[in-house]
Amino acid sequence: MSSLPEHDRDFLAAKEIAFEEVLENQAFGLIFSDFAVPEGLLKREKEALVPCERADILVMIPQGYNDTKLDSFYVDPPLYLADGREPRNCSGRYDFSGRKWQFWSRHQPDGSWRPGIDGLDTYIPLIREALRDR
Repeated sequence: MSSLPEHDRDFLAAKEIAFEEVLENQAFGLIFSDFAVPEGLLKREKEALVPCERADILVMIPQGYNDTKLDSFYVDPPLYLADGREPRNCSGRYDFSGRKWQFWSRHQPDGSWRPGIDGLDTYIPLIREALRDR
């Protein structure tokens, strides 16, 4: 299994962020369970949309990380806006670890990732921001 840099492991431990490492078909991902979802995002339960307070987040770790940037993330359950639409750039699905994840296409501007410096400590706040700015 691929290994996270010590810097990331130290950050996750210090912030008490639980995660699971999953290797599947040569793809390495981190699943963050029970991630806080900001108010205003909903999940589907049967035919109704209901508030979603927590979701799981999947971050795929590319080969060459952390010289290679993290890009986009995935959410389960899929999240919706009050009008039933998916948030912008979130319509794709990705099968991983026996689940169908909602793809959140979010890209950092070129040059914003500092190779060898940035990591989960700078990326997780970007996930939180993306969930708020939908």
